[in-house]
Amino acid sequence: MNKPPTPRAPPSFASLVQSFFTEYLTQQRAMSPCTVATYRDGFVLFLDFATTHLHKQPTTMKLPDITPTLILAFLDHLEHDRGNAVRTRNARLAALRAFLRFAGHRNVNALHIVEQAPGVPMKRFERPMLGFLSREEMLAIIGKPGPSWTSQRDHLLLHMLYNTGARVSEIIGVRLADVVRSSHNGCERAFELRLSRHDLRVDQAQLRRCAQSTFSRNCPDDRTVYTNRSRLS
Repeated sequence: MNKPPTPRAPPSFASLVQSFFTEYLTQQRAMSPCTVATYRDGFVLFLDFATTHLHKQPTTMKLPDITPTLILAFLDHLEHDRGNAVRTRNARLAALRAFLRFAGHRNVNALHIVEQAPGVPMKRFERPMLGFLSREEMLAIIGKPGPSWTSQRDHLLLHMLYNTGARVSEIIGVRLADVVRSSHNGCERAFELRLSRHDLRVDQAQLRRCAQSTFSRNCPDDRTVYTNRSRLS
């Protein structure tokens, strides 16, 4: 008679945290490095607090230890001891909720624990009224570039940030492989910068002046367009 299969042991808390960052956030959800870094920083703070509160090391913690009481105590610690704003407090809570939802799919025995996490509410706060500049006002601030190389670079950098709404990390991460020459009537007239969320046509002469040393050399495709003087040498 065949023996019944031995049930698999549920994953440990440490393995769940590792899988959450190495598999779920980066591979399955394809979140940006900035978002992953924010979640990571939040978890570092939470684990430091839980270590002191529970008198346990992270390697010995278990999923049932992550109770609403512990989460609420951590959020109060962020606001009162660290002086974090409500927006930051809610961001840390969102990261913990995402982890517990992930853990519930990996360890169905812990679903009764995971379903308690939504009981910790997001805190409401007053959103300030944000003004904005008109296009004419923004262009007046950006102004016209000066004759120097750094002025040309900074002007194009601000111009791209305004026209695309891209993050600073996206703009400064533009590589030569992201720059595609486009033609009109057989003549190259502009560059197209392919960003993760945006495409922007930029005057060829302006971009070439900004990155003239980069484009004049036989550089690898992973070389960034926006460089400083030390990287051009």
